[in-house]
Amino acid sequence: MVIQENLVAVTTTLQIVQSYLGLLIMQYLGKPGASGFINTIVSPAIIPQISVQAITFASAPSAGTFFLSYNGNSTAAINWNDSAATIQTKLQAVASLGAVTVTGSIASLSLVVTFTGINPPALSLIVGNTTLGVAITITETDQTLPLAVMNGFNFVSGTTLASGTQLNIIGEYVGVSRTGFGFQGTAPITLDDADFTSLIQMGIILNQSGSSLSVIQSFLAQFFLGEIYVTDHANMTMTYVIAASVGSQQLIQLFIGENLLPSPMAVQVQVVYVPFAKVFSFRTYTLPNTLGAPFNDYASYQMDWPFLSYANLI
Repeated sequence: MVIQENLVAVTTTLQIVQSYLGLLIMQYLGKPGASGFINTIVSPAIIPQISVQAITFASAPSAGTFFLSYNGNSTAAINWNDSAATIQTKLQAVASLGAVTVTGSIASLSLVVTFTGINPPALSLIVGNTTLGVAITITETDQTLPLAVMNGFNFVSGTTLASGTQLNIIGEYVGVSRTGFGFQGTAPITLDDADFTSLIQMGIILNQSGSSLSVIQSFLAQFFLGEIYVTDHANMTMTYVIAASVGSQQLIQLFIGENLLPSPMAVQVQVVYVPFAKVFSFRTYTLPNTLGAPFNDYASYQMDWPFLSYANLI
């Protein structure tokens, strides 16, 4: 009940962060209704979203027009010498953009468009039908706390990926830890962020995959395409071939020691660790390279494996 009372007033950034912390504690303590608290208490304090998009010009135009579109709807033509106020009026006439503001100027090579009242975060403006004769670039910066939180725990794509404690929390949800014991069983292994990311990914695969080889291969391809291959020998054994680009040998030890490599029940798993970033296998003139890279094809050969050339084609 104390946690619940602490969640009532959320008006500052610090209080919002503390609310998220309280919700996490509630989940770990098995308290019900966490999603309800998010909707009724936290959400009103952090919505609407605020997004800022910068429109930059490679050089100052001296003639021409361009258009900006949002979610498929276009502005009226924007002239090369329109003021920020005029451009703002033209943007505000577009559906959903009634609250945008525009600062800067085309002459200074930069316009700043601030979106408010947009939920979810603003889509990117798109430049179209320009006759200015200069390159135009649009970049976005989201300035709302939940976006920062989501970016901090981003695990799949983008430039802002989870790290440090953020990874530890994701690991808790997946059911893995960055610390464990290797084959020697003496000193514990502590993985760095890069290795721990791969460990979490394998944990996610294990949690989702069933006993079908095709399903396991499909999930492996989501995170480790071209880096991990699994073969079913149809005699109650399977072999994983893992390239060094996946991570360190300590990581592979935890893959095995924590039984994270998916396999059907009672099937013995063998692991081959390849100390290269690429897994090598042969191909024929008609059959593709089914295991890994980088044997030659008919048209070209790969210079990073120089001992193989067109003459080596089988």
